[in-house]
Amino acid sequence: MMATLYRAGIRPRLRNQETMLLALMGVALSAGWVSLASQQAGRMTIGDPAIPVIYVGILFAIHLAFVLTGRRMDQVLLPVTGMLGSLSLLLMARLPQGLAGLSLGGLDLGLAPLQLLWLSLALAVLAILAIAVRNDSWLREYKYTWAAVGIGLLLLVFVLPPTGAERIDAPRLSLRIGPITGQPSELLKVILVVFLAGYLAENRTLLARTSTRLGPISLPPVPYLLPMLAMWGVALAVVIVQRDLGAALLFFTVFLTLLYAATRRFAYVVLGMAMFLAGAAVLYQLFPLVRIRVDVWLDPWSDPLDTGFQIIHALYAFGRGGILGTGMGAGLPAVGDTPGDLPAIH
Repeated sequence: MMATLYRAGIRPRLRNQETMLLALMGVALSAGWVSLASQQAGRMTIGDPAIPVIYVGILFAIHLAFVLTGRRMDQVLLPVTGMLGSLSLLLMARLPQGLAGLSLGGLDLGLAPLQLLWLSLALAVLAILAIAVRNDSWLREYKYTWAAVGIGLLLLVFVLPPTGAERIDAPRLSLRIGPITGQPSELLKVILVVFLAGYLAENRTLLARTSTRLGPISLPPVPYLLPMLAMWGVALAVVIVQRDLGAALLFFTVFLTLLYAATRRFAYVVLGMAMFLAGAAVLYQLFPLVRIRVDVWLDPWSDPLDTGFQIIHALYAFGRGGILGTGMGAGLPAVGDTPGDLPAIH
């Protein structure tokens, strides 16, 4: 096998940092799984280890494939992805498994097995792309096309009918194409990073150069800043119309982070924060939804049974469990009007 790889021009390369981080991730997942199983059983037990063993095995198989194919990519990305997936498995295993209501090949799928299935498919796509794609120039060359695709997906939300889970008067966040339902703003987060990274990589030298000054803040040549700001404004405009304000804040943070990483100009961060505060003040006056969320954040007890209910719920949860929580599986999800129901997340 090694001879075949060498003849193909592929040189295996050890990825020691990735190995160590994946091992730590496996230990963390195992500890969480044992803690959850013991809490649910009322005694010390490891529970059914099939799900964590399969998941860790898939990650190490991908790691081995990266080693054998001599990949030089960042060795932190796969362990971080694996750790996020581990948390999702633990959280899904914590909940009543019958909530999934799905079956595959005659077998009922609980929430945790279903989550493992989705994670396996996602990791398979990750591995194929990471090994097969060895030149990312197509991402940089078509950065504006990717941005247009993201904006187009958001606009489709207004054209297609709402999903069955949405009220007519609710914010239009989801897009349904056949049996698949999702929020285009989630995909736009990735597309936005691709666009900004491609544009900044191409123009980082010019963006770091001082051309004009706005008071104490030096700015690059305006023509090189306008396309990025224009695309950013379009994305934010669509998100605001959708009333998905959390995504708008996340996009703005990503924008500032990448801009600073490319130019090392702290003045851009200061200017961006000033722009955000000014925009927030305008949004507070124009959009009732923003005004309600700001007001209830300042004083949730002003409307404890409606808009402030979730914040007050969280305050009581912190009061009972503290910052570190009560422990895996030791919460009280069944306490409420309908046991097993999860509160809405905004």
